[in-house]
Amino acid sequence: MIDFMMRVVGTGALLAVVLAMLGPAGSGGSALPPVDRLAETAAYLRAHPGDGRMWAALGDLYAERVRRTGDAGLAPRAEEAFRHALGLDSGNIDALVGLGALANTRHEFADGYAWATKALHLDPGRASAYGVLFDAAVELGRYGRAERALGHMLDLRADVASFTRAARMYELRGEHTRAEEALRRALDAAVDLGDLAYCHHRLGESRWAAGDVPGALREYQLALNADPLYAHALAGRGKAQAALGDVEAALGSYEAAVNRLPSPTFLLEEGELLLRIGRHREAETRFAMLRAAGDALTLGRYEADHGDPVAAVLLLRGEWRKRRSVEVADALGWALRRAGQASEAGRYARLAGRLGGQTRHST
Repeated sequence: MIDFMMRVVGTGALLAVVLAMLGPAGSGGSALPPVDRLAETAAYLRAHPGDGRMWAALGDLYAERVRRTGDAGLAPRAEEAFRHALGLDSGNIDALVGLGALANTRHEFADGYAWATKALHLDPGRASAYGVLFDAAVELGRYGRAERALGHMLDLRADVASFTRAARMYELRGEHTRAEEALRRALDAAVDLGDLAYCHHRLGESRWAAGDVPGALREYQLALNADPLYAHALAGRGKAQAALGDVEAALGSYEAAVNRLPSPTFLLEEGELLLRIGRHREAETRFAMLRAAGDALTLGRYEADHGDPVAAVLLLRGEWRKRRSVEVADALGWALRRAGQASEAGRYARLAGRLGGQTRHST
């Protein structure tokens, strides 16, 4: 793989090609697409049912609400709208990209990769399709393909979506200074409050990874100044408050985050905090919600540390078969170590560290 190269992209921009992997790397805060936009679009389509462009737009609105709220019940509506658009025009690029992004949201990364590839076959200049391809490729462990996708995306569009993905690549390599530079470029490019919140949250995560807890807390609060309901920033503020010893404030932040978006990661973090302060019954309530959510990676992490490490290994082996990311390798290596299988654990630890970045269990 080639190293990152600095180059000018448009006016005052940064960055170029890459080498490594994903997370939720799209722009956005938590400001929801207004319900009236959904209603207006649906009303328009009742009068103009043959408008494939608007069917794809309706799918995007539903998919955005899935990403923001975690309401998986809306995903079939998004998929139905995208597929209706394709029924009207099999070459509808917006619908193909939308189906790819929706598949990634569902952690169906092989499908996300396939939809993005199909979109790019029809339109090699579609930046958003490269973003979907990048997101899928890094989760599948296809780092060379992710590198090339990001290079194309940066060539086509210097904006929040491309800069934050470039930052993700730097983070995975442990290059936090460069990651923060990319995130600052993203922040400069941000226009709406949702993008501002997203960029500040990502900067908070970068500060957290660098061990700067007060700096992380400042960035999380700036994200919340832009969007007070942004669940990821609420949870970030919670972990920073906990690290600084303000446990009650931390629990309040986590409670607000979980009420907004019951993410398995938030549930695990809040449950572990409750355990630490001896509130075991409340912790178990959070862990029960985590088990019900069915996210194999987070559940495997929970089982490795608080439940049955052997069960964790089984869960994470299944996840590894679906996506060979450094995060899954790290979690599986840790679960194997906890289950007494140190030799095999070392293999996955090496896989987790192959990009050079810091993982949960690398220190």
